[in-house]
Amino acid sequence: MRTVRLRDLEGTQHIVPYSEIAAIENMTRGYSYAVFDIGVAYDSNLDLVFRAITETGARLQEGTALAHKILEPIAILGVDQFGDNAVVIKARIKTAPQAKWEIARAYNRLLKERFDADGIEIPYPQRTLHVKGQRLERSPPCSATRGEDSAR
Repeated sequence: MRTVRLRDLEGTQHIVPYSEIAAIENMTRGYSYAVFDIGVAYDSNLDLVFRAITETGARLQEGTALAHKILEPIAILGVDQFGDNAVVIKARIKTAPQAKWEIARAYNRLLKERFDADGIEIPYPQRTLHVKGQRLERSPPCSATRGEDSAR
């Protein structure tokens, strides 16, 4: 029986008979795209966000050891969706074959640093509860303590 052997990111080898292969995707032939879904808070200034995304892409392309693996500047595709907690901007960087993952990790790190410096919030899931017909008393904030400390 003829088979294809593939090894995944965690090192597991998958053996697939040719007869089970219906379609093949080559994600690295010629070039790849590192694609980003960048979530920002709803009250973010999108012009500032777009500038941060663009300038971070330029920084990665011009000022790092990965520059030779970037084939085109970052392209902002636009506001992709309005999520539950974030406005999502889609962008992509054209990379050399097999470089998209390395480029994506480096870009994400630089963008996080830039967002921190510019005060751009990366939101996280949160809920606001509204109780109708009742007035709630404010309770003092609780302090998180561990076992021994709380016994004092």
